[in-house]
Amino acid sequence: MNPNEWNSLLATLPVRTVNSMLNDLAMLRGQYNAGRKVALPLVQIALTSGQMFEGYVVAVDSPRNEETLVLHSPRGEHRHPQKDLIYVRTSAIVSVTILDAHTIGKFLNDKANISAEQEVVTKIDVKRFIAQYLDDFNTLKHLKLNCDVDWDTLPQGASALRNLKDEVAAVLDALGEIMDEEDTGYETITKSVKNVILKAHSQSGAALKKGVLTILCPYLDAPRRISDRESIKRSIEDAL
Repeated sequence: MNPNEWNSLLATLPVRTVNSMLNDLAMLRGQYNAGRKVALPLVQIALTSGQMFEGYVVAVDSPRNEETLVLHSPRGEHRHPQKDLIYVRTSAIVSVTILDAHTIGKFLNDKANISAEQEVVTKIDVKRFIAQYLDDFNTLKHLKLNCDVDWDTLPQGASALRNLKDEVAAVLDALGEIMDEEDTGYETITKSVKNVILKAHSQSGAALKKGVLTILCPYLDAPRRISDRESIKRSIEDAL
């Protein structure tokens, strides 16, 4: 990238928060893992304590509702090859330095890559998402299942709406796995479940009554909630 191209990039570069930049880099890693020919940048992470870490972003996730960054550090001392992993709470990070940023200039400047943290989501968007995801699910599984949200229980704010989309996908994916994996799973679901309702709650769980499968969804108002599909699946299996 010549100086003119670099200056053009800087002139149009969208500003992102530290967390959204980390999420975008994790998304880039996902593309790399899927076999796409993309460059993975080396980054330096500065913490509130003054500590510095350097490595490649592996993932950003929220186990137990604590968002954590995983870095692969290629420069561990006295080890070859270097296979060190660093786990850092994202709340402790104050800055991210992308080394040789020009190698991913196009990615940084592509607004389509801006992570979900900055995505504007409305209730209508979520309803459209549910309708499309459900239509695909019903077509694939030869069902006429209904899915909706107990909107009165939903926390206020954009985070809840963004996370709700992930939760809907996780619930339907969990149902699909039960139907595929268990000997009687398909028959059990088709005979017992007619409607699925997602309900915001302080605890996770599921209940089945008169054909209505209610899924309790905690942490919808978290800054970035990664849906625990396995936990959802276990809750559904307990309810059936």
